[in-house]
Amino acid sequence: MCEGFPDYFDCGDNHPCGNGGGGGGGGGSSNTPNPTPNPTPNPTPNPVFEGGPSPTPRPIGAAEDSGNWRTVYSDDFTDSRIGEDRNGKSVWIPDGISKNDAKIASVFKGKSGVMNIQHKGAAKAEGIDVRKVNTCRAKLNFMLMRLKPSDQASVHICTKNKCNKVASYGCKPRGQGGKQCKRWYSETTQAVSVKNAETAEIKVSMNGQSNKADFHIDLLALECKK
Repeated sequence: MCEGFPDYFDCGDNHPCGNGGGGGGGGGSSNTPNPTPNPTPNPTPNPVFEGGPSPTPRPIGAAEDSGNWRTVYSDDFTDSRIGEDRNGKSVWIPDGISKNDAKIASVFKGKSGVMNIQHKGAAKAEGIDVRKVNTCRAKLNFMLMRLKPSDQASVHICTKNKCNKVASYGCKPRGQGGKQCKRWYSETTQAVSVKNAETAEIKVSMNGQSNKADFHIDLLALECKK
């Protein structure tokens, strides 16, 4: 063998130990066999799902009922006006003490199409078909401005026999929790039954101490399920 090398190394003429380093055999090769290398394992293939690609996992934070709700009515107010049928949808009708307390602005705070309900104002959209569903809820994007502690903005879902308040919002001072004025929020209200009703209406209202109390709505939708 060659010094400094294991026994299984070939110490023949071509080995780095030098020519004839095998000793006594005229430079003959060693009969010690080379070791058999360990076999390289084949990588485990990715699982193949028959009948199509692998299922898509549920997005993080997705609601359990996200696949059951469908939108039966939605308005972003870009083509709506109070009391006018301009988009083929349900007409927004003033429903407060003064008709002037419900308006739709073409632009507000950088957003196109925003409904403004102020003071004691309200507006409703009637005639939304709910014959094929049993439960509904509202979704909205909104901002509150200049509300005093006792002022309140509300959302109602109504049928022929009943009108349900599904959400109410007020402003809290910074650091006290709750919603703050002059900030946009996206909310989903509680759900209510509309079973056996043919149509429903969605109503937004403001109960403020002065005409400076504003409820600005950028998007309003009615979602329902069976």
